[in-house]
Amino acid sequence: MPMKEKIDTILQIQEPRTLAQANRFLGSLGWYRKFLPHFADVAAPIHTVTNLTKPNRRKFKWQKTQSDAFHQLKQMLITEPLFLHYPVDDLPLILTTDASDIGIGGVLQQEVKGQLHNLYYYSQVMTPCERKYSAIEKEALAIYKCLNRMRSFVLGRNIIIRTDHCPLCSIMQKTIKNARVNRITHLIQEYNIDKVVHIRGRYNCLPDYLSRYSKEQYDDLFDIEYGLASKNYQKSSTVTSYNILSNSKRSNEKCQVIYLPSSMIDSLLKACHDDPMTGAHFSTDRMYYKILNLFWWPGMKSSIQDYVKSCQLCKQFNISRNRKYGHLRSIPQPEGPFALVGIDYCGPLPITPRDNQYVLVVTDYFTRYITAIALPNCTAVTTAQALFNEYFCKFGIPSIILSDQGTHFQNTLMANLQKLIGYNHIYSTSYHPQTNGVVERFNATFVAQIAKLQCSQHNNWDEFLQPVVFAYNTGIHKSIKFSPYELLYGRAARLPIHPQPTHFIFNKPNDYFEQLRKTLRIFHQASKDNLRLQQQHSKIYYDRNRLNPQLSLGDRVLTRIHNSRGKLDPRFSSIPKVVVEIHHPVYVVEDEYTHEKSQVHISDLRPILSR
Repeated sequence: MPMKEKIDTILQIQEPRTLAQANRFLGSLGWYRKFLPHFADVAAPIHTVTNLTKPNRRKFKWQKTQSDAFHQLKQMLITEPLFLHYPVDDLPLILTTDASDIGIGGVLQQEVKGQLHNLYYYSQVMTPCERKYSAIEKEALAIYKCLNRMRSFVLGRNIIIRTDHCPLCSIMQKTIKNARVNRITHLIQEYNIDKVVHIRGRYNCLPDYLSRYSKEQYDDLFDIEYGLASKNYQKSSTVTSYNILSNSKRSNEKCQVIYLPSSMIDSLLKACHDDPMTGAHFSTDRMYYKILNLFWWPGMKSSIQDYVKSCQLCKQFNISRNRKYGHLRSIPQPEGPFALVGIDYCGPLPITPRDNQYVLVVTDYFTRYITAIALPNCTAVTTAQALFNEYFCKFGIPSIILSDQGTHFQNTLMANLQKLIGYNHIYSTSYHPQTNGVVERFNATFVAQIAKLQCSQHNNWDEFLQPVVFAYNTGIHKSIKFSPYELLYGRAARLPIHPQPTHFIFNKPNDYFEQLRKTLRIFHQASKDNLRLQQQHSKIYYDRNRLNPQLSLGDRVLTRIHNSRGKLDPRFSSIPKVVVEIHHPVYVVEDEYTHEKSQVHISDLRPILSR
């Protein structure tokens, strides 16, 4: 029985004047609609002006028809019988359904001592696709939708269905020459339907119930395997009995399967996936085809997919055949030379007679100019001395230095040097070298070049290091379409292949300075435009067919194990971590037990789905 205070609240609502007010009014009556026959019919004028897409919301108009419907709905709360009866256990239920061109509806009743007691009202507007159904398909759809909505009332009870469409009276005894109707017949086999009775249209007092229906809502009827497909869809197999289902869309083979109740689905999935003999944690397709010829339930394939995706052991050990997660995010272009430089070590290489074993590579992100320094080791002291003597004192102090989180860069000495000289030092994400990709790419390039030039003893690579770096700096870079030397000095470098000059022109210092400044301005702007286009092309290529999942705060994830491991060891940690900060595609995760935080790229995370 509806509470009086709720009815009073609705009766005090003034007529809507905006779209939001109209939607709020319909929402406030939503709790009462199943108690009111004719509700959808009366509310239809209001629905016609509220079912507007976002660009058409300005077309909302509240006119007399909507005003009449508004007052009639409020009056129905007072005059209509706002109560339903409880079903009697040992008496059959009577479901009366009807369908029109735009809607379906039904009422669930029970005859007690010669009187019909109303148990449930249901109404729904059909989707544009459903409105194209034939008459028999619409009437069968009304039966299925009503049974599905009233499932908690009718499941396990004897049911008598009444319809004004005579051809449906035999759907429980023989096959109808309509594939869609036959599929509906399969879907209602779980109900105890005693008979389907025909009643004349004039005695079928059900209205055409109209109500809102979301086209995005998932509907088991549209499961292509066993549900309602479109009229243009042709199945090669013909269903001949209610308990015979085709096991393939391209095969005429038929098999008898068991309709599995929802209470047993989880047990079956666990047996077919977790059991060593039956499933052994294999993929979705293997599970699906093992179950296909034995059991069936609505949405079977999606249930299997969800179960496999939520398996934590599969997430730990499975090899992903897809591209790593996360779209490309290019580093913004610096304003000029030496605003952002990247540093990294290459090595260890073979020890040379000069005791050099490592190369410290410094790359300017604007000009792509390379500075390479051969060093005997990669300790913090050696790194600080090399940066100061070979870079800071020659090119000046950069604004930002980008490096990985190695101990030769992330230590107390480097932190003190940063504070003393005055630059910002930022670090790339752990186990994600793509962050400092410009430096990493050059490392792969110059190692191959010096390997070709070194002597047969393979120990004099440091003699060729500076010539190789000079050759790189004076060559045209693919991304910026200039050589790094030109962008830094404003002119092309003279090479041994150039002819020896026969005369010299001495310009005034001021003239040379103005010309150099003008040249550098032109070069720098052109290189910026070229780099911007190259980054756009690279992003399109990198992001193609690549997933970019986004996590939320509180999500539980597994992190990739990067240390050396055995062939049978998991690829992802067994201890879940919780997302505590979001900087997509980088996330800060916290261990649930030690509360230790770490920064991880999305490509090294696998979310845990709950079952």
